[in-house]
Amino acid sequence: MKKILFSPIGGTDPVTNFRDGAMLHILRVYKPDLVVLYLSKEMVRFHEKDNRYLYTIKKLEEKLNHSFEVCLILKEELTEVQKFDYFYLEFRTLLEELKNEKDAEILLNISSGTPAMKGALSTLSVLSEFNEKAIQVTTPEKKLNIIHEDREDYDVEFLWESNEDNQDNFENRCSEERGIYLLTELRKGIIRKHITAFDYHAAMLILKEIPAEQISERASMMIHAAYFRTNLDMREFDKLSGLFQDDVVPIKEGNKRPLFEFVAVLRLKLLTGEYADFVRAISPAISELIFMSIKNHAKLDLKDYVTKAQGGYYWKSSELNKNKELLQLLEEISGDKIKKIVTTHQLIKLLESYCKNEVVMKLAKDIRDIEINVRNIAAHTIVSIDEQFIEQRTGTSPEKIMKLILSLMQANQVDVSDGRIEIYEKMNQDIAKEL
Repeated sequence: MKKILFSPIGGTDPVTNFRDGAMLHILRVYKPDLVVLYLSKEMVRFHEKDNRYLYTIKKLEEKLNHSFEVCLILKEELTEVQKFDYFYLEFRTLLEELKNEKDAEILLNISSGTPAMKGALSTLSVLSEFNEKAIQVTTPEKKLNIIHEDREDYDVEFLWESNEDNQDNFENRCSEERGIYLLTELRKGIIRKHITAFDYHAAMLILKEIPAEQISERASMMIHAAYFRTNLDMREFDKLSGLFQDDVVPIKEGNKRPLFEFVAVLRLKLLTGEYADFVRAISPAISELIFMSIKNHAKLDLKDYVTKAQGGYYWKSSELNKNKELLQLLEEISGDKIKKIVTTHQLIKLLESYCKNEVVMKLAKDIRDIEINVRNIAAHTIVSIDEQFIEQRTGTSPEKIMKLILSLMQANQVDVSDGRIEIYEKMNQDIAKEL
C-alpha cells in the first residue's frame, strides 16, 4: 500500500537541537512514498534561502536507501497562520485530493506548524472516514522545545551531520494519535443536540459509538430512560426513574398516569413540529379524557363495560346487558346495531347524556370538533400536515389545541398546572448535567 505523508512545516523543521524535527522524524520511521510539504510565507522564505527541507530529505534518502517523492505546496501569500477555520477548510480540500489515490495510507504530521495547523489536522483525522493516521512526535526532552539554532543563519549541512537521530539506535519518538477523547466530546455534543430536540432514539445511536469508559454510566442510563418513556414503556422507565429529580414523575396515581404520560408525548410531537403524528394522536387522548370525565362527573365507569385490545376499546355485550339505560343510549346513538368498537362519537354523546358539568362538556366537544376536522384526513389521506393546515381546518392553532387538552385534564383533577407537563425538559436538564 502506498504511503503518503501530509506535513505542514514549522519552526523546528527539519533539524532542531541536533535531533530530527517532526517532519524528518516521521519520514525516518514510516518511510512514506510521497511527501507533501505545506509551507507558509515564512517557511517558503527559509526554503528559498538554503533549501533546508529538501536537502535533509535527500540526505535521509541516501541513508535509508529509500526514495521519497516530494511535493511542495508554497503558500507565499500566507501570513495569517493562526486561523483554525482557514486551515480546516484548506487542509480538508488538500486531503480530499490525496485520497483520490486508491489504496493509499495517509499519514498526517500533527506536530509541525502553527497550533492552528496542528489543531485542524487533528480534528480532520478524527472526523475523517478515510484511512488516515495522525502522527505525534515528542521532543527529545519530552518538554517544550527551546530552539538553540539561528533559524535565519541556519547551517543545514552541519546540522544534518550533527543530527543524533542518524545513529542506528535512535529513539522512535512517533506515536499514533487516535483522537478518541476529541471524538467522544464531539459525539457528546451531537447527543446534546438530539436530546434538546427530544430525539432520544438518535441520541442512543450516537451513544453506542462512545466507549463505555468515556461516558458516565448514569448519563447513559438516563438517555435510555427518556427513550423508554417516549415509547410509553413505563415498566422500563420506572426502573431508571430514580436517576432523575423527583419532579419528573409528578403524576403517580395509577388511573391518571397513563393519560398524563401519553399527553406528555403528544406535546413533544407539537414541540418538534411532527404535526401529522400530533393530530393522529388526538383521538386516543380524547377517548381517555371522555372516559375519565364520565367517571368523574357522572359517576359511571365505562371501563367496566369495555375491553381493551389492539386497535382500541370494544364493548362487552355481556356487561352492557346488565345496564339497560346505557344499552338503550348506545342503541339510540348507533342506530339499530351497536358498533362493537368504541368510537369517540359514542363517547361524546354519552358524555352529553350523563355529564352536567358545562365546562367539561364544552372542552370535550371543542376537542372532538377539532378531531373530526383533521384526524380522518391525516389518517387516511396523503397530505402534508403543518401548522397552517391545522389552523385552516380547525380555526385554531396546534398550541391552542394542546391547551384545550390540558384544560380538560385539569378539569378532571389531572394536575398539569405550573409546568408539570414539562417533564422532558426537566429530564433533559438532568441528562445535560451528567454529560
